[in-house]
Amino acid sequence: MTEFLLILENLTNYNKKDVDQGKIPSDVYIICSCIRNVFCLSYSIRKDNIFYLFITKRNLIIKLDGKRLKYLGPDERSQSLLLNKALNLSNQTYNMKNQLDWIKSTPGIFIQNFPSEKSLVDILISITNKNFAIFNGNNILFTDFIKISPKNLKQLERSFLIFPSYLNNHNNFEIFYQLNEKKTILNFKIPYIKSIEDKILYINFQIDRLKEKNLLD
Repeated sequence: MTEFLLILENLTNYNKKDVDQGKIPSDVYIICSCIRNVFCLSYSIRKDNIFYLFITKRNLIIKLDGKRLKYLGPDERSQSLLLNKALNLSNQTYNMKNQLDWIKSTPGIFIQNFPSEKSLVDILISITNKNFAIFNGNNILFTDFIKISPKNLKQLERSFLIFPSYLNNHNNFEIFYQLNEKKTILNFKIPYIKSIEDKILYINFQIDRLKEKNLLD
């Protein structure tokens, strides 16, 4: 199972009318591209993938579980409408401050509002017991993902893959430091691939390629 987490500060508000008129906000469009690249194959869904969307200003996590997903099409309209339902459900349940369980939005899509006093690190530790692999920029000290061996790729598949889309260097340092006190962290870069959605697509491609060669069994 491969788990992806995208961290962002906020998401533009939109509604079904915006989607029907083709006015999907650019940041929502990027999220839809990430969802598509995590799950969508030519004629099926990647059942072994899970995608988390962490929206810090909304104190919200949205979880898409490939094994239980339904109604997810390869088009932005399908993806944005399912995402909008989850966001609306979050607004309705926001006052449930002590929410401990996932709330179902649609089949395979769940939300969790978390107390504002809980840190990002606390939340990450609570949703997985895996080690963390962070894809963040092109720091010369980070491992080049394109050059990793099948052995390391197998280790990566069993990690929790984090993509911080907005965090500045100071915030990154604080999060890495806190995480490193509790978990093993792998820092990766993917040179020449700029967008998060394309990085996700490339990672899935490499995992699929090595699975076909029975190198990840």
